[in-house]
Amino acid sequence: MLKPQTNCFLISEPYLRDTTFYRRVLWVIEHNEHNTVALVLNNKNLGDISLPMAQSQLPIINGGPVDSESIFCIHQHANITDSVLLGNNFYTGGNFHQLEKAWLQHPSKYLQFFAGYCGWGPNQLQQEISSKSWLVAPFNARVLNVPRSAMYKTALQTLGPQFTHYAMAPSEIYLN
Repeated sequence: MLKPQTNCFLISEPYLRDTTFYRRVLWVIEHNEHNTVALVLNNKNLGDISLPMAQSQLPIINGGPVDSESIFCIHQHANITDSVLLGNNFYTGGNFHQLEKAWLQHPSKYLQFFAGYCGWGPNQLQQEISSKSWLVAPFNARVLNVPRSAMYKTALQTLGPQFTHYAMAPSEIYLN
């Protein structure tokens, strides 16, 4: 089983009942011995929001329950000042005004803004993985190329055929 690392996905276990993370796919944007930071990819869009630092309204996804005042961005613009390479030609952060300009010129699913994040302290994520709250998956662009409503199923399928029955199960499996 893969261990958490920057640029991997966390997939909530199929039977996790936590309403915040039920059937969620998270992209780990930072992982080290001190903390882990991830963004929820398949949460709802909070709408087009005017931010204090923005000249326009931008579509914002709910990135997680921690610090919803913070804005994060994942993109594929290597030329954005202060961006950090995640891997696979994806970056996080960078100069907000350059990112906003890039969005206004070429809106793209590969340039996403998030309000809030998910965070874990030292060893906390590993404990949650050990207690069967999360599956760790390597980055797979296939997950990004489907609508948010299909990301969970697609992410499970990338783990192999042994997860097909979970991917095909209805969301209210206990009703069967």
